[in-house]
Amino acid sequence: MSPYSTNLVCRQKGIALVLTLWVLVLLGVIAGSYIRIIRTDTALTGYWLAAAKARWAAYSGVQLAVIKLIEPGNGVWIADGRVQEVDYAGIKLRIAIQDEAGKIDLNQASADLLDGILLVAGASQSERLVLVDAIQDWRDTDHHRRLNGAEDNDYLSEGYAYGSRDNAFSSVEELALIYAMKPEIFQEIESALTVFSGVSGVNPDVAGKKVLLALPGMHISQVDNYLERRKSLDSADVAFLSLGVDELLTTARGGAYSVHVEAIEPGGVKQKVAAVIKLERRRRPGRAAFSILTWKESAKLMFE
Repeated sequence: MSPYSTNLVCRQKGIALVLTLWVLVLLGVIAGSYIRIIRTDTALTGYWLAAAKARWAAYSGVQLAVIKLIEPGNGVWIADGRVQEVDYAGIKLRIAIQDEAGKIDLNQASADLLDGILLVAGASQSERLVLVDAIQDWRDTDHHRRLNGAEDNDYLSEGYAYGSRDNAFSSVEELALIYAMKPEIFQEIESALTVFSGVSGVNPDVAGKKVLLALPGMHISQVDNYLERRKSLDSADVAFLSLGVDELLTTARGGAYSVHVEAIEPGGVKQKVAAVIKLERRRRPGRAAFSILTWKESAKLMFE
């Protein structure tokens, strides 16, 4: 064989070797990518499985809250927002029940209560004058504008794509649409409001701190002392404790309840459910013991 042929064969072998090495490298890259994909899919599958378990556990937490409300023999929980912790098949449940009678009803509350909760949110006097009247103009059925309020023309002149509702609030979220309402004010007071209690006052036995501070003349030290006294009773039948503003208080209870549940799976995966449920006053055969008024998942919970 000539030297030329020998060199040609060597070059061909070298090229073949390089190509083989490149193929091996490419196969290694493909294999590595495939392994990473498998690992990612496995991790995602594990996460979604844990999330599904936690989600169903959270749903069960709502059912458990209902049982605690309607069956005294199962240990009734106090519906004032305090947190109860329960182990459910290895999943930790944190559950809080809030009687809606302990909140301020947007459709029934007096101007004093509305002004009080806006003050708690940090609204200025001028802002409160406008918002209190605008809320009342929104929920009444007439078209007469209050001194500082807003009707259709006011909304349209300020560039809103809608006018005053002139009817009852259908949800607390609707308050964000009110003339001159600022997002930061709404977010601060949202948890203290309801459209489900149906009463003009609030029940202090189940009211939260913000609601109690909204009562005229209340000071933070007075409210804190009251809450400590209430907590020390540790009973489902909390005594009605006077706060000196009885005209804005009520003893009404047991209509609708907020139920907030956080389920924490052993691996740390969390699922949240926030619902408002209404108990059936008369339980009849074949009918559910409660109805669901609102249901939100991944919601901000009252105890966060």
